[in-house]
Amino acid sequence: MGGLIDKVPVERNFNVSFSLEDVKVAMDKLSSSSIHYKIDSKNDVFNSYTMAFVGGVTVVRPTIQLKKVSDTETNIFMNCILREGNTISQNELLDKYFNLLGSYLAGDEETIKQLDAQSKKGCMGIILIGFGLFTSTLYYIMS
Repeated sequence: MGGLIDKVPVERNFNVSFSLEDVKVAMDKLSSSSIHYKIDSKNDVFNSYTMAFVGGVTVVRPTIQLKKVSDTETNIFMNCILREGNTISQNELLDKYFNLLGSYLAGDEETIKQLDAQSKKGCMGIILIGFGLFTSTLYYIMS
């Protein structure tokens, strides 16, 4: 193989019984509430998202395209390239995202509580880091 990493293309294509807007809101909520699933970029005209899913040392960068099937149904098409040798954990990361998205869309109260708790934790972390930088700068200036 000459040191090259083999790449494995992966696609998922399925319909969910939720409106396009509901799916977009859920994806935005997951991205803002989780440290593992982030939207890198999105195109609102084409309803496409470039994502970054991180789990430990595993990173997956899928592209997700949403299409309105009807007022109450949305098609979700995801494609990405996985690195061979770590495809099991990469596929698990994809599965976890779609399971979490489905739970959130279905109104699973436990999932919503966990996301809200993670969101608050993230804010507290930023506040603590900011406070730490402020106090260390102040200490440096005063000494």
